[in-house]
Amino acid sequence: MIKRVPARAYVISVACAGKPIDSTSCRLSDVPSAIDFGTVAVGSKVTQSVQFTSTVAPASLLLLSITDDATESFSMQLPSTVLTSQPETAQVTFAPTTAGPLTGQFEVVNDCVDTPLLIPLTGMGVSQCNLSVSPMSLTFGAVPVRTESPPQTIACTNTGGEDCYFAIDTTATAPEYSVTGPNGAIPQDTLQSVAPDSGYVITVVFDPGDAGNIDSQFFFQVRANMDVCINPVSFPLTGAGS
Repeated sequence: MIKRVPARAYVISVACAGKPIDSTSCRLSDVPSAIDFGTVAVGSKVTQSVQFTSTVAPASLLLLSITDDATESFSMQLPSTVLTSQPETAQVTFAPTTAGPLTGQFEVVNDCVDTPLLIPLTGMGVSQCNLSVSPMSLTFGAVPVRTESPPQTIACTNTGGEDCYFAIDTTATAPEYSVTGPNGAIPQDTLQSVAPDSGYVITVVFDPGDAGNIDSQFFFQVRANMDVCINPVSFPLTGAGS
């Protein structure tokens, strides 16, 4: 399950007396003990902010640098100077390049008594779901009235590293079309799961009751996980009774 962590703003107050900076009086406070990004899909990214504020005038924060002791999944955009009453914001980004727990630590070197400032970083990378569906429509052609057509199938294959989920909605599908799964009827709006490197087969049969064209559809909704929905896709069905 992929949980999105909302962006948070952390405030670091910089209190310095006079200029140039006196490192014995310049102090950083309200520093977050750690930044946790939660669970993020590989290939996605989440950004959180750290705000630097000077609370004593005149004051500046000079020679601010950073040593990235984390993995390549973490990055930071850091201001070089913070002036009095002019907050500056650093952006910390977690973009996991691999699945699993990832940790790191930023070392912010400054000329305050608190140097170096250490900010531990944690996050969990998870592989994305990648569900391919083929074909994306079915054509049955002309079928004798009151005769079932040969079944046609739709293959759903998960080539990603995480379970995929989907739901089928046939409430608006013409009754001449029967849409079933491996175990028979597919419950409406109930999530079906497909494990990594696995598949799910949907079978459709056309049984026209009258002559003439009978076009219909059902809706197919893929979910990257149990919580994140993707807009449903219309799946056209065409056929004719003869």
